[in-house]
Amino acid sequence: MLKINKIKDIFDTVFEGVSYPIIEAEVIIDDNDEPITENFGPESLGDALVDEEGTPRNREAHMIDREIYAYVPDELHTKNHQEIKEWIEKEID
Repeated sequence: MLKINKIKDIFDTVFEGVSYPIIEAEVIIDDNDEPITENFGPESLGDALVDEEGTPRNREAHMIDREIYAYVPDELHTKNHQEIKEWIEKEID
């Protein structure tokens, strides 16, 4: 079960000239694990990174995708940190 310790930052990454907000969070993936930092990207970024078959569009797309733990609704980054935390804990397993 994924648990969010805290939202560390919200920053932008740029792919093909478009800026996408990335939620950086300190998470515990398994109750016995130490906290680690993971990134959550907007679904629109996930869609932009891959072609119709789900293959990364290019090397840059592949590298960005490797840094994203999961994709979340585009509007999630506009919520307060508590709402972000609650949504991720409920919807991401």
